[in-house]
Amino acid sequence: AVGAEHIEVLDAALQFGDNVQAQFGAGDDLYLYHNGTDSFIKNITGDLKIFLTGGTEESAIFKKDGAVELYYNATKKFETTTNGVTITGNQNFADNGYAYFGAGNDMGLYSDGSGGFIKSDDLTIGAFTGGEKYIDATHNGSVDLYYDNTKKIETTSGGAQVSNGT
Repeated sequence: AVGAEHIEVLDAALQFGDNVQAQFGAGDDLYLYHNGTDSFIKNITGDLKIFLTGGTEESAIFKKDGAVELYYNATKKFETTTNGVTITGNQNFADNGYAYFGAGNDMGLYSDGSGGFIKSDDLTIGAFTGGEKYIDATHNGSVDLYYDNTKKIETTSGGAQVSNGT
């Protein structure tokens, strides 16, 4: 029943037509609606929080002009940031499933269940600070090994070449 001050338990579905909004809050702060194709939740003020488990654990928080946070068992696991994303905990990929990097997927990491692989046409392994190289591998070319940023071993079409007499 609908009263002047409240709605009691309904015994049938409350239905709205396409593009008709259900509005909540004194200033119509939250809207729910469907346009015939897509569904929308629009939050005008504050953060939008989704709770599960009896309403006591946050599952997702959408911060106004800020982060999106996803939770597992009340612990934040994923958050968008100004620079990208922050993931807390392990990232698990199925065997033979790639984790790709680069705009053109130019590097991939994967495991086939018995070993791990890095695939890239050209690959350099080095230090974050100072730009020091450890290994430099070139597609259809050499693999170079470095000591203290100085090339010591280089593969060639005939085998390998050791530098500096060592």
